Amino acid sequence: MKFLPSLLCLAFITCLTAQQIDLSGRVSIHNSRYRTGQIEYVADAFVSAPFAGETGTDSEGRFSLTFQGIEGGTTIKLAAEKAGLEVVNSYDLERVVLGQKASLSVFLAPKGQLARAQTELYNISKEALFARRDALITRLRGEKAEQEMALAELSEDLNVEINSIGEAIELLTNQVKVLQKQLPEFAQQLAAKNLDFASERYVQAYEKFKTGDVRATLNILDGEALYRSYKQAVVSQENGQHLIDSGNELQQRAELQIQQVLESYYLKAQAHLTLFEYGAATATRQLIVNILEARDGTKTSLELVYAYDQLASALTDIGRFTPALTYQRKAVQALQQHYPNGHIHLSRARTTLSNAYLSLGLLDSALLHQEIALIAQEASLPPGHFDLIRSYNNLSLILQNQGEYTRALGIIRYAIEGMEKNQQHLSSLATMYGNLGSIYTELGEYNKALSAQIRGIELLLTIEGGENNPDLAQYYTNLANTYQGMGKYDLALEVQEKAIQVQAKLLESLHPALITSQNNLSLIYRQLGYYQEALSLQLQVVAAARKTLNLEHPLLASSINNLATIQNAVGNYQKALLLTKEAISLQENIFGVNHPRTATSYNNLAQIFGALNRYDEALDIHRKVIAIIRAALPPNHPELAITHHNIAGTYIELGLLDSALHHQLIANEISLKGQGPNHPNLVTNYGQLSRIYIYQENYPAAMQWQRAALSLGQKTLGANHPDLANAYHRMTTIYYNQEKLDSAIINEMQAYTLLRNAFPEGNHPSFEVIGKTLAFLYYERGKKYYAEEQLGLAAEDLQKAQDIGIPSEDISCLLARAYYLTSDLQRADRNLETCYQRGIIDESVYLPNRVMILSRLNRLTEAKQLLDEAKGKSETTSPDYHRAASLYHAAAGQTNQALNSLETAIQLGSEDVEWFATEPGLDTLRALPRFLALLAGFSKEGQ
Repeated sequence: MKFLPSLLCLAFITCLTAQQIDLSGRVSIHNSRYRTGQIEYVADAFVSAPFAGETGTDSEGRFSLTFQGIEGGTTIKLAAEKAGLEVVNSYDLERVVLGQKASLSVFLAPKGQLARAQTELYNISKEALFARRDALITRLRGEKAEQEMALAELSEDLNVEINSIGEAIELLTNQVKVLQKQLPEFAQQLAAKNLDFASERYVQAYEKFKTGDVRATLNILDGEALYRSYKQAVVSQENGQHLIDSGNELQQRAELQIQQVLESYYLKAQAHLTLFEYGAATATRQLIVNILEARDGTKTSLELVYAYDQLASALTDIGRFTPALTYQRKAVQALQQHYPNGHIHLSRARTTLSNAYLSLGLLDSALLHQEIALIAQEASLPPGHFDLIRSYNNLSLILQNQGEYTRALGIIRYAIEGMEKNQQHLSSLATMYGNLGSIYTELGEYNKALSAQIRGIELLLTIEGGENNPDLAQYYTNLANTYQGMGKYDLALEVQEKAIQVQAKLLESLHPALITSQNNLSLIYRQLGYYQEALSLQLQVVAAARKTLNLEHPLLASSINNLATIQNAVGNYQKALLLTKEAISLQENIFGVNHPRTATSYNNLAQIFGALNRYDEALDIHRKVIAIIRAALPPNHPELAITHHNIAGTYIELGLLDSALHHQLIANEISLKGQGPNHPNLVTNYGQLSRIYIYQENYPAAMQWQRAALSLGQKTLGANHPDLANAYHRMTTIYYNQEKLDSAIINEMQAYTLLRNAFPEGNHPSFEVIGKTLAFLYYERGKKYYAEEQLGLAAEDLQKAQDIGIPSEDISCLLARAYYLTSDLQRADRNLETCYQRGIIDESVYLPNRVMILSRLNRLTEAKQLLDEAKGKSETTSPDYHRAASLYHAAAGQTNQALNSLETAIQLGSEDVEWFATEPGLDTLRALPRFLALLAGFSKEGQ
């Protein structure tokens, strides 16, 4: 909300009686004395006002109006007309207070002259801005000493740390684009200033400004000289109050002098901005406020309201949100002195104040002021009025932040319907579609969210600026958030990077909006499992936030919080703990200890304590969070459900399952009421409820809730969402405990496939757990098949277990035997070697088995070497040695030696009749009479 400062004017005189109030004044040509050396008054101008009729000006521009039956202090609107002329200070004429001693004039100018002056001043300001930019860039590209001086100067002016020449040039270029948007308003104000009543100092500064010499303008508007002039005027004003005859004239001259000082400060503030001197501009605006507060006393002028608004904007620009909020509150309080509650200006001010509260997370105050504004607007504005629709949009945002998504959805739809009928505010309509998309995202209706957000982007691209519109980045960020909710992290990454590309072209590298986008990017990296990338980026983000933002800026705390979350995810719990405590300290100073944003950080702290097995401390914090949320937010807010869910998880770790069940059921109930039965959050809630029943060994109940979680997840997230891997994994646990290995494997394979498709690099944190579980299940079933002598199936499952990476040491031994018995000799050889190298078997087992495999592979030289090695180690007393020797001799065509070895094996106690009957390595001996006799005798002994 912007208020033009009051322009200087000639005296008007009011005479109060019991029956009437007389008002008189003069009409003159704007800047006539400045141009010609003499004020040109306007005769035959038409002046009118409600309750007084109309009148004309005399040859010296004077007019007089009489108001009958009107009390002093009443505000009226004055109108002035003259053919070929237009009013310059129309804003001053909108609120003329009857009976008030003040200075007022009506200033007219030839039609079109004001617009030409505004255009001229705009071009001059823009050229000065570009000249300052180009001069700095030239210095930044000059000799090293000059570079360092320019870098230091720019860092001081912008109140940020700049680390390189490239960064400085980018920062400078982007800042010019921001300031250029403010120039039209400044040019309008400067053109409307009547130089006929300005101080000599101001006129000199104005002349310098028109030449583009902004530094000379500032030199003329010397701060000490201006302040001395102001103090002299105050003294004159005080002296005039004690004089009877000449006091009134002395006071009027003092008031004029004060106003001239103020006008000089207005120009000085803008000149500082033109030179990128933000700190100096803010200090100048603070001086303006101080002077106006001293001048106005308890009766705040509209000029002071404007000054409050400008100072609040300046403080916001440098990140001082709390004092900015203070001045926005003052602006509303001051406007209440001038306008009734239903007035459009007061309603706009309340909406601005509501937005300020919302930005600081003070939701109750934001809601209060927005509802007051909305009630007044609904009573005074037509249904499709832009101010009314904008207030509906703001109310929807507040409700969304309070978790009242259903109410927020209804209101934003109504606002969009009204705005669609009026295509004059496409930017605002695009914003509303973006907000609609955010609500749908919170409700888990992602397809509707995508539709709304894409519509917002399409609208924004039709507006001037297109792809270079700075607002476009926020829309891409919202779209990325939706893709995150859908589990489409690659798309989220692509869109978020696009947002950053837009911002990088328009904003300086340390701009808060860019820091916010990089925060989101690190979150996406974490969701993709790129933890090192996320950690590296977030460390840079926090470093930038510490340089750029003061301790009162909420973005600094949230950036530190995000870094803590990543440190926690990679297992750096102590670092995460320190960072979270720092973020909490900042948020307690900004919002207070009982604020919902602070409570979110408390929740994070509790999660870290849980990771450190400090469960009692975690529970204490969770209870504190519940108390805060219950006091600050509606009873069905999602944050309350999340906290109960977290408490349930902590109780599970403590083995207090009844308490865990109690809190999880509460979480379910809150989510159902607050977000509806189809929200994805319920997938997590149902899953944890199933987990509790598993620990209680109530498998039917566990299966019921896990099936509900899986069904809802497939419906709301899609069948391929990676978050469903946990649901399938929990189904596996239930089936395994019910000794249903086949069903357990089917579900765990589904979980494994989901993660493998979503994270082909295998970098999801659940990959290891699910992979090991799947391998274990294949291993268990493989052993079962092995025991049942289903060796082909056993080998297949055991090989899958080994391929996935089961940690069991004996799997290679089992595989060696299974592959040998199914004649897959190459694999048998590899697994036997692995089994031996791991120390699971010794040489007495390894050597004869290796000889058997090599003999069947016809690798007889190697087999003979190992057989001799075994013989040298006195293995000849083992029947296994002689069985291996029989296979070697059979493969070498040494029939008698093979039969001799078999006979020795039997004599030494070999009892494996089936081996003799089925061993493929003995097939060349099987038809020989001696072999048949040995086998027959062996069989009789076995009986």
